[in-house]
Amino acid sequence: LPIVQEALLNACCHAQASSINLTLEQTGDQLRISIEDDGVGFDPLDIRQGNRDHFGLSIMRARAMRVGGRLVIDSEPGVGTRVSLAWNPDGGDRGSRSGLEGRRFVLYSQVPEAK
Repeated sequence: LPIVQEALLNACCHAQASSINLTLEQTGDQLRISIEDDGVGFDPLDIRQGNRDHFGLSIMRARAMRVGGRLVIDSEPGVGTRVSLAWNPDGGDRGSRSGLEGRRFVLYSQVPEAK
């Protein structure tokens, strides 16, 4: 949940996004959640080289590692950003019996205009 909150906060506060898609899906024992916006995006190379302050993204990566997940951040200036987290929520095989198998949930939201 904190990773999702951070991704949504980034999309709303920094990306100047007009829409955000949040997708939750399950494949086998693994859950995947993706947050995708149509905002200004950024150059991921800047993060790897330490050229910009992306403290929130570093925290998201650390949190993903803590739950044994894989975090992927895809972005490009002018194109938007997609943050995807894949993980096995219980480390066992219970996820396949959760009732989510093969289902995909999508939340689409218009971002309210700043006043």
